[in-house]
Amino acid sequence: MKSLLAALLPALLLVVLFSCRMELDPSLSLTTIRIKVGFDESLSALSPQGVSVLLRDVQTGEEWTGTTDGSGTVQFPDRIGGNYTVKARRSIPAAEFEGLTGFPVSADVVLEDSLVKKEFSMTAGSDGEIRLMSSVGGWVVRQVYYAGSDTLNGAGLRDQFFEITNNSTRTMYADSLYIGLLQGVKTKDLTSPYVLPASGQFDWSQAVNMPSASKPAANTDYVYAHTVVMIPGTGTQYKVEPGKTLLIARNAQNHKTGYAGTDGKMLATKNPALTVDLSKADFEAYFQGKVVTDVDNASVPNLSVIYSAAQDFTLSADGKEAIVLFKTTQDVTKWGKYAVPTTRTVTASTALNVQISLGFVLSGVEILTSSTIPKKLPASIDAGFYAVPKGIYSSQSIVRKVRKTVGTRVILTATGNSQQDFDYLNVALPGGSK
Repeated sequence: MKSLLAALLPALLLVVLFSCRMELDPSLSLTTIRIKVGFDESLSALSPQGVSVLLRDVQTGEEWTGTTDGSGTVQFPDRIGGNYTVKARRSIPAAEFEGLTGFPVSADVVLEDSLVKKEFSMTAGSDGEIRLMSSVGGWVVRQVYYAGSDTLNGAGLRDQFFEITNNSTRTMYADSLYIGLLQGVKTKDLTSPYVLPASGQFDWSQAVNMPSASKPAANTDYVYAHTVVMIPGTGTQYKVEPGKTLLIARNAQNHKTGYAGTDGKMLATKNPALTVDLSKADFEAYFQGKVVTDVDNASVPNLSVIYSAAQDFTLSADGKEAIVLFKTTQDVTKWGKYAVPTTRTVTASTALNVQISLGFVLSGVEILTSSTIPKKLPASIDAGFYAVPKGIYSSQSIVRKVRKTVGTRVILTATGNSQQDFDYLNVALPGGSK
């Protein structure tokens, strides 16, 4: 008898709580809560039937489950109006997901979303709506034009640019997306006591002022950027649809026609075919005109400069560059900054490097001309490297390969190995593909 009472006690308590709510507010009445479940555009071909939905009363903790019908709707009748948490879940077989989106996946994809403390009124039929989106894919570097063009007939290095693409199945916002240019050894020197013998890369645990607690993971859990910039925005200001690309220019000018430098003198271009028009770039890396070529295009939004000891946003033109994209809610300006380990005296004027946790890195690309040059990125971010074949001042760019086109959406190859993912354009072209 005692065990039977214990088993019934939770149900009795729910009845008491329900009754108390009704007594405290006689106006309370039962209603039907309806939940409508839909999918984002890339998954619109999915049947809305069979989505699992859980409804939980925030006050009592009582839960109910149901599945959506052919219209994507599930109903929970005889419920009291108030605050509820709603969770929707749908599993998609790997083969079906790839057929719909073009993305290769190694396992079934689970779509989940919630409404937290959603208030349902007492009206006859109270509705809520959930839109399930896939999180597969993300931000990737699409094209990097680092080599520049001929110094006499082209634009030298002032026409450098790179592009980033939303390679996911969902709409994303570029606001507060960080871009880091990484620091590292450019020529392997195994005799230096400040490099790691296995990789030939800096031993950051020996950097001056590196905290003792950080030393064990200094080389495995972090990368170090000599320049960090950020796409500004309010959070939902810079909307990027799936497959769309953002163009980021060192100087957002029309380099085909040339332009006036900060000193007022014309920076002419003799052969327009060697260079690019960046006057309509999405963002510009303006460093306050510290060099003559760094002219602000007032019609193009500027990146926020988080840290750089350089005078301008310059990519390594000789094919020794590594770029990372990362996101965080932390204040990056307060992150640790360290001189390269070979610098043993650090003063107020010493160039420093921002320590970036790999946990925040979304993707990256390693640009190298030879395997004898130490890599800056771990294999978990980029297992390979790539570079243009003709080298500096060649007008060539590296560009991520197109894997598939679904409707009007281009899906880029993203295996995590630049050697497999990239090709090159003989002449750089914003929006170009291979």
